[in-house]
Amino acid sequence: MWGVHCVVAEDAHDLDDMVSRAGSIALETGFAKAGQRVIIVAGVPLGAPGTTNMVRIASVGPDRDAEM
Repeated sequence: MWGVHCVVAEDAHDLDDMVSRAGSIALETGFAKAGQRVIIVAGVPLGAPGTTNMVRIASVGPDRDAEM
């Protein structure tokens, strides 16, 4: 898909951890700058295969994480 960048990472502990990691990875890989938005697609409950049912838009913060 155009504009999609997938990253394989360690499992997140909870949703807040997942959002924070997404912001950090976006900054580290150069796909986002502080203040930009990222779209996070995931499944809830975390770790259950085949449950992609969540889309979250978050702003990447200056402290390297993403915030709602």
